[in-house]
Amino acid sequence: MTDIDLNEVAKALQEQQARAVALEAVLNNAADIGIEDALSRFGAALTDTEKEILKTLTPEELASLKSILSKLGTQMLFQSVGIAF
Repeated sequence: MTDIDLNEVAKALQEQQARAVALEAVLNNAADIGIEDALSRFGAALTDTEKEILKTLTPEELASLKSILSKLGTQMLFQSVGIAF
């Protein structure tokens, strides 16, 4: 049986939660201040890949993503698929 390092599991869950909160904050502010400013202010926990993907989305796509995440719950999405997109 494999030993599970609970500290590593807790760290991974905290990082995942921080990314979920950051994504939500970026999407909540992108329409008002623009995606670049939203990422620089609120996106520190996001990966470079996630930031680059968000930069490619139109304002309409960002609004749609925000709507989808608010319906599903950002936390639930991250936990169910393990990635942001």
